Amino acid sequence: MKALCWEGVNKLAVDQVPDPVLRNDQDVVVRLIAGTTCGSDLHLIGGCIPMGM
Repeated sequence: MKALCWEGVNKLAVDQVPDPVLRNDQDVVVRLIAGTTCGSDLHLIGGCIPMGM
């Protein structure tokens, strides 16, 4: 599957990544039809990583 990957400050890439796997009885795999980046994630793209993480 493809995923949007953060590779560093101002570096994003769409990469091929392994398919998700179920590891225990409470896991689920959800097929996403549409998505977007959360506004708070934009700080990570610019290199600002909050101390609480």
